[in-house]
Amino acid sequence: MTNTVEKLVLESNAVAQGVVGQQGVNLKVLEDELGLKAHAFGNEVNLSGDAISVELAKKVVSQLESLVKEGLQLYEADVRQVVRILKEDPKKDLRD
Repeated sequence: MTNTVEKLVLESNAVAQGVVGQQGVNLKVLEDELGLKAHAFGNEVNLSGDAISVELAKKVVSQLESLVKEGLQLYEADVRQVVRILKEDPKKDLRD
């Protein structure tokens, strides 16, 4: 199995902090739920794992970024729920 690596650049450090969560707790959820590695530095999120997991994680991070930009504060349970929803329907837009 090949390893896929993606670097996502979020809008700002403040948005990235909202997505990543305190002490990276939201990235830990991605790692646990999707079996990949996720690291943040500034406004960048790096994802590494199998292609399917990385693609889903990109969608999760994108959705989380949109929610944070709308002013929502994310908690670990919210991130777990987003992952579950997008696992079931990767095309789902959580803002609908």
